[in-house]
Amino acid sequence: MTETKAIRNDIPRQEQFTLLQRVFFWTSGVNIEILKQVPLEKNKFFGIGGTILFTALMAFMAGGYACYAVFQSYGLSIVFGLFWGALILNLDRYIVCTVHFFEKLSLRMMFSRVMPRLIMAIFLGVIIAVPLELKLFEREINHTIEKRMLADLALQEQRVDALFKDEESRLLNDLEELKRNADERTKQIIELQVQVNKAYDIYMKELDGSGGSGQKGVGPIFIEKKKEFERLSQQLDKYEGTNKNESLKSQERITYLEKQLSRTKKTKEQRLANFKVSNTASNGLAAKIVALNELSNENKSVMTAKWLISLLFIFIEVAPILFKIITPKGPYEYILHRKQTEAVLSEKWELKQLEAQHFNKMSQYETKMAYELKQSLAIYKHDEDELLAEEAKEKTTVVQLSEG
Repeated sequence: MTETKAIRNDIPRQEQFTLLQRVFFWTSGVNIEILKQVPLEKNKFFGIGGTILFTALMAFMAGGYACYAVFQSYGLSIVFGLFWGALILNLDRYIVCTVHFFEKLSLRMMFSRVMPRLIMAIFLGVIIAVPLELKLFEREINHTIEKRMLADLALQEQRVDALFKDEESRLLNDLEELKRNADERTKQIIELQVQVNKAYDIYMKELDGSGGSGQKGVGPIFIEKKKEFERLSQQLDKYEGTNKNESLKSQERITYLEKQLSRTKKTKEQRLANFKVSNTASNGLAAKIVALNELSNENKSVMTAKWLISLLFIFIEVAPILFKIITPKGPYEYILHRKQTEAVLSEKWELKQLEAQHFNKMSQYETKMAYELKQSLAIYKHDEDELLAEEAKEKTTVVQLSEG
């Protein structure tokens, strides 16, 4: 019984992994069946898988935010974020899975082999970092965009004012001239009305003797003053009639000019409103990237923070590859190399067997064809000999007949 227990204890048991470990191992691209044979290697691949998975999560957030900045839709942003995160996860997993160094190579040779993968990883790190940088500096970016929008709006107002300046000036000058003429006519009427009232007072005082000559009744002076009053009254009535027609025409012209001026102002306001709408609508992803670059050029602290964030994501992206280069080969790599070598040799052996079988079949076919050809030639020669014998026999018969 003791020997049986000892034998059972000597039998290696395969490691059982949790669901979280399996997920991290899958993202690292490791073969779980091989890893079960060497459980000491699990921490290494657990760390690689965790780095790749968290990079994919950051890519999900970055892609979702970038999509929201363009389309302003939560549903579409979530869908695109999931797609982008899955894409980055698959690319990172592929990059790490294809980095294997079974033979002894110098560090320079290793880097030359993985350089395309490193370049791809750096590129992915930059792509992931940009949307997150936009989110981190969102307040400063919005402030920069707002300042640029106000500056653009002020410039557009100047352009619109310059465009409608001549027309507005012409309309305002015409209105002022018409109003000035109307005021002058009104002033002239008032002056004539004062003269008429004054002439009326004079001739009425002349009539009652309270003024003028002091003689009551109708006299030569009264008649003269009355004629003066009538003349001024007629002049006032005539001028009022003429002024009434002029005032109607002037008022119609003033109303028309005011409408034209109001229409011009509305056109200006509409153009400015359309510019504001288009300017606000252009506040998308490209505008935020431009604002971030402007902010970086203006503020060295922002530029430093921006580059540090980019370098951080680049390092996170290339860390699994560098880790696999620097870390010495462990038992997992040797087992994997052995299995790959066995698979390659097995395939090569099967290929040689197939080639040998094909060669044997071809040899048998060629032997058969040569035998059949030899038989055909023999038959042909036999037939040819018989034909020549019959011809010789016929010639002999013909000669005998001719001699007889």
